[in-house]
Amino acid sequence: MLFGLMHGLRLDGGVTVDVDLTAILASVLAGVLLVWVRVRGGSLQPAVVLHNGINSSTLAVGAMG
Repeated sequence: MLFGLMHGLRLDGGVTVDVDLTAILASVLAGVLLVWVRVRGGSLQPAVVLHNGINSSTLAVGAMG
């Protein structure tokens, strides 16, 4: 049974943890981008909007295939 998938870590309900290095790297890169947008923009709002866009695009890609 799958309990959760978050940023490259998958928990199966027991003691097993699967690690997806590609997803971890993508999460780190997205985080660095969001921090850069926050620092450069001087406001949290652009980073929040970008974060929502990233989440929406991943959902859309996942729904397509």
